[in-house]
Amino acid sequence: NINNTAAVYFTVGIIESICATILVGLAVDFVVHLGHSYNEALVTGRFYRARSALLEMGISVTGGAITTMTAAFFLFFTILSFFQTFGLFIFVTIGFSYLWTMCFFIPSMMLVGPMHKPIGDIDYLWKHYVRKSIPAYTDKAGATDLDVDRVANPEESD
Repeated sequence: NINNTAAVYFTVGIIESICATILVGLAVDFVVHLGHSYNEALVTGRFYRARSALLEMGISVTGGAITTMTAAFFLFFTILSFFQTFGLFIFVTIGFSYLWTMCFFIPSMMLVGPMHKPIGDIDYLWKHYVRKSIPAYTDKAGATDLDVDRVANPEESD
């Protein structure tokens, strides 16, 4: 049974708790950097935006993965078990995070990512999709709350 085998090697203690709190940020780091670069790309089209993100941030993300995994590798040979466990957690987390980013996130952005700038904007999504799905409120004068040109002035109302 895999669960019993894993339990022999790893128990959740103080070391693992410390590792887990630190590694949450490391796990999403590469996706956040490339996602931001993709969203801020000046070109249009999914393929070209992904290419721009890889050209702009890909080398930094790759360099960060290599240096972090190298540093974690040297922790395998320490005497203290805390550093060995911490090194293993970092090595595995960074490795899977890099693979996830390059093998899943970037290809998914090429398939279904935003094609141009306004799509990634929350305000744009609210105005064009969410707000239109909510029924409009109509007041006594016949104006709706969707009238963006009308400015409500409480002093002039009855």
